[in-house]
Amino acid sequence: MVTEDRSNLMEECVMSKNSCVTVIYPKSIPVNNGAENCFLLGPCTNAPPYHEDVIDIFARLAREDKKMISLRINCPKREGEMVRALDVVAPPAEIHHTYARQREWEFETQESAAFSAGLLFCFVKQGNNAVPEKVYGAITQVEFGYWLARASVDRRIRIAYYSDGIYNHQLRVLLHDIERLAPWLLPMHTSFESLCAQSLAWAKQGPSK
Repeated sequence: MVTEDRSNLMEECVMSKNSCVTVIYPKSIPVNNGAENCFLLGPCTNAPPYHEDVIDIFARLAREDKKMISLRINCPKREGEMVRALDVVAPPAEIHHTYARQREWEFETQESAAFSAGLLFCFVKQGNNAVPEKVYGAITQVEFGYWLARASVDRRIRIAYYSDGIYNHQLRVLLHDIERLAPWLLPMHTSFESLCAQSLAWAKQGPSK
């Protein structure tokens, strides 16, 4: 991606209470202004509004941190589907690339986040059944299997995951697979705050090598 002078980003952060958190929605990727990237993975359809909760915690932790942190959160939940406003910095207006399909955008941004501020999986209890024909969390589990397999042979890949403990009956299977294939990814986060703190720590470290 194109890299801009970080001075513009720092000015934006100061103007917004030192918050350097931006949210990137499908299907466009703005130019990169020097920030690290994470990606929120987890169910969208029939899910509770956990994306907003995680983003709000990111923004608070970034403001409270003594070191200036610039983080881009790639969020598959579309902006128009958010249930409340978020206290974050607007992303750059200039677009680096736009994709015709959201899935292509997800592949591209997940690849970047895996070696940056991490892939953050949220295994949360189903919130509703508004779209009954969709199997809750099916794509999330496919994505987790893919990235777990890659992480098992490449320790540079950064994966963190959270669950409320009542995601579904497959959680025990997922934990077994992690212990078998990539035990260094344990333990599971049991709070969004811990999950976000891990991602911000990776952001401070810079890209994994």
